[in-house]
Formats: sequence, structure tokens, C-alpha cells
Amino acid sequence: MMSAKSPLECCLSLILQCKEVIPAASRVTVFVVDMHLQYYIATKTKSKANTRDIPCEGIQNGTIMGVFDKEEEFCAPFFSEIQEGMKPFNTQRLISVPYKNEQDQLMFTMQIECDAVIDAVTTGLQKKLTSHMSKNKQSLQLNFGRQQLGHGNPINKQDYNLLQLASLFGASRFEVFINNMVLEKKDQVILNTIDFVKNFVRFTNLKEILYSVKYDIPKLLGFSAANIYILDPSGDSLFALQIDEDAEKRAKESKSYSFANEYAFDESQIVRFPLSMGVNGFSFATNSVNYFN
Repeated sequence: MMSAKSPLECCLSLILQCKEVIPAASRVTVFVVDMHLQYYIATKTKSKANTRDIPCEGIQNGTIMGVFDKEEEFCAPFFSEIQEGMKPFNTQRLISVPYKNEQDQLMFTMQIECDAVIDAVTTGLQKKLTSHMSKNKQSLQLNFGRQQLGHGNPINKQDYNLLQLASLFGASRFEVFINNMVLEKKDQVILNTIDFVKNFVRFTNLKEILYSVKYDIPKLLGFSAANIYILDPSGDSLFALQIDEDAEKRAKESKSYSFANEYAFDESQIVRFPLSMGVNGFSFATNSVNYFN
């Protein structure tokens, strides 16, 4: 696990180690609840062969992410609501261990299932078959029956403790990955901002500025759209200049393109709004900065 290079590799390594130390585990699945951890796993994963999105009530995005080694070793979560998943669950067939952060928020749960369970019918049949034998023979027959009709040993308290330790170790590794990715993202934002400012201060005309605001700022800040609204000299309206990226590229490649095109606007590119209209009109009327979510 220490050599894992991504959160997914860390999950898979954790699953494999659980299968090694808990021989009774037939299936092991890590259910990732935290949205940030889900995002980091999804963005660093080219294939979805080892992950599955599962609907779950009570969580903001409505799904948890199941991570497993092989498709046939996936075990469905025993809980359908997130409140159920926040509690440990322990039987001879299934163990689920939740991990919560310092804010008591559920980050992930580890779940193992065991096929090696001797049910009541099998045990009852064994006792019935050996009821007339001596004590030693009964013990021998019962052990033989466990090997033939059962399928090994069920999950025990020691397995539960091992799974708890595995979840703690896995959480420490996930925390390292998340912290590193957050730092990488912040570094990238800083570099992108420096590049944007460096290019922006070189612009010599309004068209270049408007183009950058419309196409570069949304990418930099994560907005869906951005624009500049200008007060008409007459004072009765606002207007915005519409710039089509593809049209601008075609115009620059044409032979008729001239220096004047950098500064001139066609009337068809201008869209006017009454001063009393919308959020921008309210901002101009009140001379204020407004935020709306």
C-alpha cells in the first residue's frame, strides 16, 4: 500500500491485504462516501473496471462509490441509507467497519462477506445424525460434517479487529493522497492565474479584453460564463459585445482581415439591455457590488 501511486491503487492494495490477513473473507469492498475522495479516485482512474456508483439516501450527491478487486468479489452494501452505514455491523457472515474523520463525517466503510457460514439447518442435521454415537465419535463426526457441509470457518471477533486496523491504516494513506492532490491543485491554480495575468496585461484593445473575459476567466475560476456590460454614453442602456471564438479565428485567417478589425465592432455583435433590467441593471442603479448564488 505504501507504494500505491493513486487513491484507487491504495484501495485495491488495502483490499488485497485484507484478503490475506482475513482468510474467511470471500468478498471485500471499500465504499467511498466522501465526495472529495470519490472525485480524486474518479479523476485519477482511466478505467472503471474496479469501481461502481451505488445509490444511497442521505448523501449530497446521492451515490457512494464501491471499489473492488474483481467483479465477482464485489459485495453490495448492507445499508441503503447513509445513517445505517455510519454504524459498525458484525455477524458471522458480514462485517462492515465505518471510518469517520475528526468532524464525525463518514469517509468510507470497509465491508467483507464470508461464504463460510454453517447455517442452522446444516448444524441441526449434523446433530441428528450423531445423536446415537459416543461422545468421541460425535465430536469426530461433527468436525467431519463441518468440513463437508460447511465451507470453512465463519468470521470471528479477531477478523473484526483486523478490519478496524485496516480501515485506520487506509484512512492515513487516503489523507496523504488528498493533501498532496489539494496542494497540487492549489499550485496549478496559482500557475494558471500568473499566466492569465501575464497575458491580460499585454492586451491593447477592448476586443482582446472581452475575448479573454468570456473564454479565459470561466476556465480559470470555474464559472459557466462571464461577460462585461458597458454603460451606453446616452445613459439609458447597457450593452454587451458578443464575440464568437470560431468566427474570430476564421476572420483572422482571411485575407481581408486588417488592423482595424482588432478595434472595430459590427452592430450585429452588440446586444443592448435596459438599465432597469436584471442583476446588472440593479447594480448600476444602486452603485453596488452584488453576489447571487
